[in-house]
Amino acid sequence: AIGRALMAERIAAVARTVNPTLRLVVRTRYEAEAQPLHEVGADRVITEELESILQLFTEVLRTYRLDPAEIDAREEAMRRGDYAGLRSEGPVPGDRLAACAIDARVPRPPAGAGTGKAFAHTARSAETPEMRRQGGGIDTEALVDLQPDPAAACTHLTTIRSVTPSARGCEACLRTGDRWVHLRICMTCGHVGCCDTSPNRHATAHHRATGHPVVRSMQPGEKWGWCYVDELRL
Repeated sequence: AIGRALMAERIAAVARTVNPTLRLVVRTRYEAEAQPLHEVGADRVITEELESILQLFTEVLRTYRLDPAEIDAREEAMRRGDYAGLRSEGPVPGDRLAACAIDARVPRPPAGAGTGKAFAHTARSAETPEMRRQGGGIDTEALVDLQPDPAAACTHLTTIRSVTPSARGCEACLRTGDRWVHLRICMTCGHVGCCDTSPNRHATAHHRATGHPVVRSMQPGEKWGWCYVDELRL
């Protein structure tokens, strides 16, 4: 685990000469240093820059409360595949570690580009059904409108605005790892919360905390609204 690449090569070469059957595992910092270590006899090279990216992705999976055994299996599969999904074409300099966080399916952005968006794109491409069920269906950049029923006698229609969702699922449930049944969006500020049949009823809790009166269903195919104060469907 010595930090200097050339010294690690020398140690690996000597160790392989002394014991040809030794299982030799070497840590190095950068992907560009891995091939010379394999050439002198290392059985496995742990590359810090790729391993750190893998840990970023496993943290994303833990955030969605995925089963720990499934996370471990995904992590080990990536290692067994020699981190192929994390590599871009050719050796990657250490000073562009952020750009490495891009799956092979996503083009690397040019220098200076917003690598955060590319990383988010990759994270979405790696989503599991459970992650999508927990909120992957909401586009947080799309405007949400509500066209109330003209016949509704609601006295709070002036509070309705075009809003952007605050989260890809129930904002509070995503923070705590809880589950929800259906989603509602506040038509005053865009807060996304879970419905009253969900365990935590975060949409109603948001209304009580803020006084914002109107929400809209965020279920696919549903565009109806509800006024908490007047208790009217819009």
